[in-house]
Amino acid sequence: MPILLHAIKLELPWIIILVTVAFASPRLGARWFLRAERLLGRLSALPKRAVILCGTSAFLAAAGFTLLVGLPLPGVADEFSYLLAADTFAHGKLTNPAHPLWPFFETLHVIVRPTYMSKFPLGQGMALALGQVLTGYPIVGEWICAGLAAAAICWMLYAWLPPRYAVLGGLVTAIHPLFLEWGHNYWGGLVALLGGALATGGFRCIVDRADTIDGWMMGLGIAILGFSRPYEGFELSVMLLAAITWFFWTRPVVPAKLWIWRCVTPIVISVALFAVVTMTYNWTVTGSAVLLPYTVHEQQYDPAPVFLWRPIRTVAPYHHAEIRSYYENYVLPHFLEQRTLRGAVRAYTDKMGNIIVRYVFPLSMLVFLVPLPCAVGRDRWILLSLLILGVFFLTLFVNVSIFPHYAAPFAPIGLFVLLQGMRGLRSWRRKNRPVGRTIARLVIVTCFVGAIASIAAQVRNRYTESDSAWYVQRARIQDRLRRVPGDNLVLVRYTTRHNIHAEWVYNEADIDRSRVVWAHEMDEQSNQTLFRYYRSRRIWLLLADSRPPKLIPYPETGPSRVDFTAPGSPRK
Repeated sequence: MPILLHAIKLELPWIIILVTVAFASPRLGARWFLRAERLLGRLSALPKRAVILCGTSAFLAAAGFTLLVGLPLPGVADEFSYLLAADTFAHGKLTNPAHPLWPFFETLHVIVRPTYMSKFPLGQGMALALGQVLTGYPIVGEWICAGLAAAAICWMLYAWLPPRYAVLGGLVTAIHPLFLEWGHNYWGGLVALLGGALATGGFRCIVDRADTIDGWMMGLGIAILGFSRPYEGFELSVMLLAAITWFFWTRPVVPAKLWIWRCVTPIVISVALFAVVTMTYNWTVTGSAVLLPYTVHEQQYDPAPVFLWRPIRTVAPYHHAEIRSYYENYVLPHFLEQRTLRGAVRAYTDKMGNIIVRYVFPLSMLVFLVPLPCAVGRDRWILLSLLILGVFFLTLFVNVSIFPHYAAPFAPIGLFVLLQGMRGLRSWRRKNRPVGRTIARLVIVTCFVGAIASIAAQVRNRYTESDSAWYVQRARIQDRLRRVPGDNLVLVRYTTRHNIHAEWVYNEADIDRSRVVWAHEMDEQSNQTLFRYYRSRRIWLLLADSRPPKLIPYPETGPSRVDFTAPGSPRK
């Protein structure tokens, strides 16, 4: 677990200082901490206002961060794909017709046939589309999701913990660096985080009181998980539904008929509506109700399966060398490396360490886990939560790739475990001195101070971000072309030095009506076909691998494209 061990090594001196101070002065700042805790207690006595406060704080934090550093530019293939989905939904469509010259517009994480659309589920695209429709800026949809997710986590924690810990968890979420990062990019995990909070909160409420509203909240959470992170959402949903069934048979809180009417029916209706929407979307995009756009994309382009036990696919010949290189020299070696025992162990430890480091911020919060072994035997909720998290971490073995937002559905459960550990730590005393309470208080202070420092560092990094980054240059060129009269066609030419992650060819939902159309340069005969199709546009040639990239008028007879294989390296 090199990533986690390295991070702990960096923070270990601070953790030692924190614990030493708590032992040396266990009543440090007790007056101020007591006032803050009383204020938190008064606020938590009003659940509705507390939930609104957490949601508003998260929305303002996400919006304020963006206002500080400026609107984010898409720089990852996933972000361009999600923005395509958002543009499509914002114009009232589920997909776009395939372009008659679709080979020119092939790109990463986008299908161009049988229709032209993002390969991803529709949840994130719908969130960005909301921002685009309301304000013209897709990122506003992420701000709204940030507010909803923090509010949902606060509501969920009210069902799992005493009120003051629920409000504390909501406020910690609102300023968490990873949470703010998701609110400032186009591929974040806020939608899945919202779904996970609603599902886990509804689950606990159903077990405790079995009200109708709880069934609807859990059903809504399961549906949101299906729309955003289907695989991880399915894992969580199955475990929660299995736990509900077990609790009902062992300790029913209402009669069976009433439980079915209040809880089972709303969940079944929600799941059914999710299935209808998903199948309609699949049929519109792929022509089959059971064939996902993601599956179509993988069948057409990616020889490496998502899961390690699956065999390598045979895909159709690529039209563009850089796309072939991305999959054959980057994705496939990463897959094959994990098919070996040594590579699988190294990849697994990196995945698990990356998830823990990104979510447990600061790492001094890991001290909250110390009391948990004693609580597992007494607290069934801790045991269930650790079981759910353990199953998730085991599934990292079979996933080829893992990013922090993949774990978003499980984040609310993880937050509950940390806060429950904090409760246990606060009760620990040494020689009748409240050492544990002081440690917990100092860790929370570290959490808020560390979050502010992390935000300041991110702001500084954004301001000092190199203007030579390819996506910055792409945005500038596109803005410049939009300001000149008339429409433009840009043919992108790569060289053997091309960075396979710097893909320039991304377009809006309606390609032919776009002011700027980006296309791959192909052979001379194919290019002429494209020129005749866009005869009214001014044609440019982009030398993408020049330093800086050069945009020049396209020569009447340009050189034919030379086949090459761009360099790539296995994912670390």
